[in-house]
Amino acid sequence: MDYGRVEEDWSHKLLAPSPSADGATFRPAGISAQGARTAARQMRTALELLEARMQTIEAQRLCPLDLHALAPVPQKILALGPDHPESLAWLWANWGTTWPVRHVEEITDQESPGSSAEGQASLALRFVAADWTPWRIIAAVRERWPELEFSLAVLPLVE
Repeated sequence: MDYGRVEEDWSHKLLAPSPSADGATFRPAGISAQGARTAARQMRTALELLEARMQTIEAQRLCPLDLHALAPVPQKILALGPDHPESLAWLWANWGTTWPVRHVEEITDQESPGSSAEGQASLALRFVAADWTPWRIIAAVRERWPELEFSLAVLPLVE
């Protein structure tokens, strides 16, 4: 998106005459050229921030190991907050870990400790988990999609 062009268009629209109810045109009272530029700049900034937030939300939604997408946390549990004992108990019972996996990234074949059979597609991910691995959700995914194969390896944290 060309934010500069959007800002300029908004400035012009704020300064342009508007039709009145009787068909005549009038210019809104009280807005100067500087005021129109300032308002347009503020709208541009708001649009840029909104778009950045939406990209962040989209990136989070596209996480390749989104435990919430695989086993959604009920709204009742979410409302309790992440440190509430009931929340922790639900996460442990359903995910096998007490917080979402973090720093999920795809790793290349050279970095991956496992290998797939010839002709099989594979995906290797590196992530950080709170309590070992999210073993309960992996068990649930294995049960739901038995044709998928999983290989887990504990790797040292790289600093």
